[in-house]
Amino acid sequence: MKTKNWLLFGLAISFGFVAIDAQAIPAFARKTSMPCSSCHYAVPALNALGRQFKTNGYRLSEAVKPKRKFNDYLKLDNAFPVSAALVARPYNKTKGNKASVEALHELELYIAGSFGDKWSGFMEFAGEAGSDFNAGVDHGQVTYSASPQLNLQIAMGPTFWSDPYDTLTHMRRLTVGESSIIGSAFGGADGPVGENRQYVSVNGRFANKLFYSIGFGSLIDNAEGADPQTFIGRVAYDITPNVMAGAFTVDGTCSIASGSPDCALADRSFSRSGLDFQADVNHWRFTGVFMQAKDDDINGINKESNNAMTGRVVYAFQKDYRPVWVPYLQIDRHQQFDGTETITDSTIGVTRYFDENIKGTVEYTNTNGDGTTPDDYRLVFQLAAYF
Repeated sequence: MKTKNWLLFGLAISFGFVAIDAQAIPAFARKTSMPCSSCHYAVPALNALGRQFKTNGYRLSEAVKPKRKFNDYLKLDNAFPVSAALVARPYNKTKGNKASVEALHELELYIAGSFGDKWSGFMEFAGEAGSDFNAGVDHGQVTYSASPQLNLQIAMGPTFWSDPYDTLTHMRRLTVGESSIIGSAFGGADGPVGENRQYVSVNGRFANKLFYSIGFGSLIDNAEGADPQTFIGRVAYDITPNVMAGAFTVDGTCSIASGSPDCALADRSFSRSGLDFQADVNHWRFTGVFMQAKDDDINGINKESNNAMTGRVVYAFQKDYRPVWVPYLQIDRHQQFDGTETITDSTIGVTRYFDENIKGTVEYTNTNGDGTTPDDYRLVFQLAAYF
C-alpha cells in the first residue's frame, strides 16, 4: 500500500478511536448531542429533520437545537466535524464466478460542517479495493447560504448532490447495489447520474415545502470540467413533511471540444428527465422513480430513447426509536439499445443495525435480461461502520 494510503488509513482509525461512542455521520451527532435517529430514517437515509439539516448547511434551527457539550477529546468537532467509514464485503458471489472476500472493501474519510454564519462544506476522501486503495478526493462542495431560499454551491460530486431526498443519489441508499436510475449510462453520451461531475448551482426551499435546484456543469467524470454544457434542474414538493413528489432533468451536450472519448466523432446531445416520490408512513418508506433517457448515437445523427423505473419498499423495526432490523424489496427495470432490450433486477435484503452507525446487510439480486444481457444473480454480505 502506498504511503498516502497508509496515512489515510491511519487518520481514519485515529478518528475512529476518538469517536468510538459516536453514531451516524457521527461527527454531526457529536456536534449536536443528538442521536443519529434524529436525522436518519435508517443510516444513511435521511428523514424530514435530516433533510432540513442538510439544506440549511448542516445547521439546526433554534427550535430543535440542543445544548452542546464537548469533552476534551472532541474539541475538533466543536470547530469542524470529521468522520470515517469502513466497508467490508466478506462474501460477494455472482453467477458463474467464485465468491470473493473483501475484508476491507472501502475506506472513507469525511470532513463536513458549517463555518461562520453562511458557509458550509463537505469533502470525502475514499479508497476502494477495486482501485488498489489509491485514495483521493471522491467528491466535495462548498456552499454559501444567503438565505433559506438561496444557497450558492460549487461542487465536484453526483449530479443531484444538493438534493436532500434519497431517490436520485447513491450516497444515501439503503441497498448494496445501485438502481439503474443512478447507475446506468444508457446511450452513453453522458455517464451515470450517480457519478461525479463539476458544476455550480443555486438551491433553496420556499415555505419549508418546495425545494429547487438549478445547476450548470460539465460531463460526468470530466475532472477538468472542460467545455461545460450540462443543465441540471430539480423541484420537489413536500405534500406533508414525510411525503414528497418531485421532477428532475439533466440536459446537455457531449461536445468534441470536451475531449471525451464518447463524443470523439461528433457532438452528441443527451437528456435525463423524470418524476419521483418518497413517502414515510409510520415505519414504512415507499420510493418510486421513473426516468426517460435520450442520447444521440455515436455519430450524432439518430436519437436513442430508453426508459428506467425503480420501486422500493422498506420497513424499519425499531427499538427505543432506533432501527434494529430493516428489510427491503426493490424492483428495477431499465432499457438499453433504443428500448429493444429490457433488464429487470429484483432485490431483496435485510440490514441488522448493531448500533445506529454499525450495520450488516445480506442482499440477493436476481437479474433477468433479454437480448445481449444474460440472466444473473448476486448474493452479498456487507458490513459498514461509521465513526
